[in-house]
Amino acid sequence: GPFASPAQAQFWFEWRRKGWFLTVGLALMITGTVCVFPVAAMLDTVTPLPVLAIVSMLTYPLMLAAVGGTALAKTNFWSPETAIQSFQAVRPLSADELVRAKMKVATAVTLLGWLLAAPLTWALTAWPKWPELWRMAELPARLAGWLPGDARVALILGVIAAVAFVAATWRTMIANLCLGLTGQRRYITRRSILHAGLFVGTVIVGCWLYRHPAHLDRVEPLVYALAGCLGLWKMGRTFQSFAAARRTGALEAKRSRSLLVIWIALAGCLIAFAAALWISTPTPGLFIIFLTVWLWPAGELPQCPVNLVANRHR
Repeated sequence: GPFASPAQAQFWFEWRRKGWFLTVGLALMITGTVCVFPVAAMLDTVTPLPVLAIVSMLTYPLMLAAVGGTALAKTNFWSPETAIQSFQAVRPLSADELVRAKMKVATAVTLLGWLLAAPLTWALTAWPKWPELWRMAELPARLAGWLPGDARVALILGVIAAVAFVAATWRTMIANLCLGLTGQRRYITRRSILHAGLFVGTVIVGCWLYRHPAHLDRVEPLVYALAGCLGLWKMGRTFQSFAAARRTGALEAKRSRSLLVIWIALAGCLIAFAAALWISTPTPGLFIIFLTVWLWPAGELPQCPVNLVANRHR
């Protein structure tokens, strides 16, 4: 049928080309993560909390979200061309409207992916052979030492963690959408390799330190310094991106305020998750602070239309 507006038509275009594929992929990735959760938990026999299993719950969806965000930036999902095609570049839509359609698709992919993963995960764990196959009887005892004793507090922590995971997935997708909107293949490749290396290295070092807490005292000042520098850089980058978007006219004042509200909501989800971990679990504060700073949103939201303006003019 006819579209109510050009923006609605653009959303339809973006969703038909990328939406369902990424949604199903994200749901399968989350379900697969749950599938390997008991394996990782049984392999991690050093710490009372199965650290490898918990980390994997966040790592794999974020990895797919990063790939999906870069793919959303392109005109065609499977096309090797990273720059925006001339068909979209000359359309009578502003860069902000084009980015808004892509962000809506990213939101739909994130929400539907997690919602679709729920019944798939339930079907997997409801299999009668599941507890016997993965020795699930051993997991509750290990998790009980980490989760709060009060069932209501544990439920609240689980809800906050779920919201934070969804928010982190969406933020990662938007961050790579911002990178992909530059349209510069070499730049995208270099930044992607750098980010992936830093992410994997941070996970490896963090798991090693959790397994060897005796070394925490020596590296604690360095980690706090790195977290502080990273946090200051992200805050400065956010301010710079909002200012650049307003200065170049890529964002209207109303749209800038909307993105600021979204940015605050993302930050609020991470703060709530960090506070819940700090209060309700024995997780070391060092890991909580670094994880919060690592996932903290930078200037990706306002930078997306700025990058697309340059991409269209190319």
